[in-house]
Amino acid sequence: MNQSGKSLAFFAAIVILILLSACNTTSEGVSQNILSTAWSTCNSVSGMPTGLPFTGKAVLVWNLHPQMLSQRKNEFAHTEQIGSIWLTDAPYFILGDYSVTRYYPEYNTGDFFTLNINEVSAFLCLSVKYTDIQTCEYAGGFSIIRSTAETDVKLVSWPNKNLIAETHEVTSQPDECPYSLNTSQMSNNLVDVKNIDIWKWFLKYKQ
Repeated sequence: MNQSGKSLAFFAAIVILILLSACNTTSEGVSQNILSTAWSTCNSVSGMPTGLPFTGKAVLVWNLHPQMLSQRKNEFAHTEQIGSIWLTDAPYFILGDYSVTRYYPEYNTGDFFTLNINEVSAFLCLSVKYTDIQTCEYAGGFSIIRSTAETDVKLVSWPNKNLIAETHEVTSQPDECPYSLNTSQMSNNLVDVKNIDIWKWFLKYKQ
């Protein structure tokens, strides 16, 4: 892999929080605490999955790796805190490895996801457990944490709070530590974790 290709992988923590999220800024369309509402709803739902499709749009929410907290104030991302957990809505995380999916040509965040409670008919929640593999240290205090992610995914209808579907996914390991970095465009700490490819799974339940 050439240097430019490697650089893309190592900006995962930044890209996750800024790509495809221009419509998710804290504007009038954003319902404050909607991520916390989705998170608590997914955690409290029980019973067998109905498998029934939903219409309208969904709220996507997943918990950040602790080292990603330095990125939580990014102006292009919507984040909320529930207890000691920081949440984000960044859709990029569910699209899988770019070399395989090419971000799915049919994907358009505005067609499927929202932060406006008046448009919501489902919550898509990813409860992520991170396992750190290695910390890559560089001059000037820069570092990259190589990590894998194990994810329990729930799709829950709203407002009736029925479990539509659930699945479990594990990411592959990220690339090895690069020999050197172009740190001019980086924050001091990044997390290199592969995205989770649940896009086609999600579409099965979208009517």
